[in-house]
Amino acid sequence: MSKRSKFLWKLNGLLLRLRGTTREEFHPDSVFAALSKGKCPDCASAEFLMGPRGGAAQNVKCAGCGSEFNLAPFEDGKWLGEPLFAERISAARKNAAEGRVSR
Repeated sequence: MSKRSKFLWKLNGLLLRLRGTTREEFHPDSVFAALSKGKCPDCASAEFLMGPRGGAAQNVKCAGCGSEFNLAPFEDGKWLGEPLFAERISAARKNAAEGRVSR
C-alpha cells in the first residue's frame, strides 16, 4: 500500500469516527455479503418485509431491526438469479441512537 493510500485510508477512518460510524457498518462488501446470503448485516435476521420496487430492484426492511436495503435483481422476497447489487438505505440502530424513527 502506497503512502498516499495509507493516508487516505486513515483519513477515511477518522471521518467515519467523527460521524459516529465504523467502516464495518457502512462497508458495501459486508452489506452485500450478508444480504446475498439472506441475512440482515445488522442483526442476522432472515425475515424481511417487502417494500416498493422498480425494474429489477426492490426495497426491503429487516423485520428484526428495521434497517432498510435496496436489492437487485430481487422480487417478492427472492433473488432472481445471482445477486448483483445490495445497498443500505437506512440503519435502524444509528437512527434510533440519534432519535430518528423510521415509519
